[in-house]
Amino acid sequence: MEKLLASLGLLVPMAIQPLYAQENFSFDFGGRLQLDYNHSELNGVPDETQWVARRLWLEASGDLGENWEYKWQQRLGEANGGDQSDAYLKYTGFGPAASIIIGQQFEPLGLEQRTSSNDLTFSERSSTTELYNKPRLPGVALEGVLENQTFYSLMVAQDVPNYDDLSYSGRLGRFWQPAADTSYQLALGFMRREMQTNAVALMASGVSGPFHAHAEYYQGERNSSDRSGYFVQAGWVITGEVRAMTPGKVRRVQPAASPGVFEMALRHSGGDGNYADIELGRVDAEAWGVAMSWYVTNNLKLSASYDEGSSNQSNDQGSESRFRFQYLF
Repeated sequence: MEKLLASLGLLVPMAIQPLYAQENFSFDFGGRLQLDYNHSELNGVPDETQWVARRLWLEASGDLGENWEYKWQQRLGEANGGDQSDAYLKYTGFGPAASIIIGQQFEPLGLEQRTSSNDLTFSERSSTTELYNKPRLPGVALEGVLENQTFYSLMVAQDVPNYDDLSYSGRLGRFWQPAADTSYQLALGFMRREMQTNAVALMASGVSGPFHAHAEYYQGERNSSDRSGYFVQAGWVITGEVRAMTPGKVRRVQPAASPGVFEMALRHSGGDGNYADIELGRVDAEAWGVAMSWYVTNNLKLSASYDEGSSNQSNDQGSESRFRFQYLF
């Protein structure tokens, strides 16, 4: 089954061309390039200094008939090249209250995980998100937004790379928008894998004018061993624009005019996490970070971040400086 779902991403672009003449069909094609320079150190000794194509993707999406949508992303390049990212069909015939998604997709757990890499406040997701959230999985999901702005998601998926095991995940949250420049949301999530891993999560994010904040806490167990982790971050759009947010997702800042949008942010992570970016690995640690972004246009973004931390299980200390050129086409 996993081969069938993964092949969906290859079949979509081959199948759509004869459909151009049909009604209720659309095709949007584009992609993204994220070119990074990163320098990381472990205990003061340089470990990585390199330029890398962090993401080079081709993307296609659109409508496939009256009640069907599709999305396909092919990953190329160095850091994560060679296979599909999103590759799914989505049935929308029930309206906003319920959609069915079939194929490879993010599991519905963390808010930060469901934020596009194009729109992240920091160049890389937090160590907490990296540990508890899986990359995209092949499966079936049901999700929707009710009239009172309650949002939900449920998913059953194959637990890549252990294709004989299943993963169950979901979340339930509420979104409020009392003013045009003010919105916030609160959500609970869960994840259960057959490989003796489970977790629950509490997530919150909010926007008030040019200021925004985001926090997530995870409590879980793996192989009968308890673990927990969290991150908290706050940002300020210096030029005054408002970071967009919709039920279940944090979205991008939209440049309105030259010279674009400037944003800065601080982040603190603690507890069990995947601190590989600062060379500490999967440990219990504490880390701090600062980031600055310049959204030159809707297509072009330049960013820089610095993170450092120390392990709570040893005397190891690590750090990373990362600079990113991002272009959407």
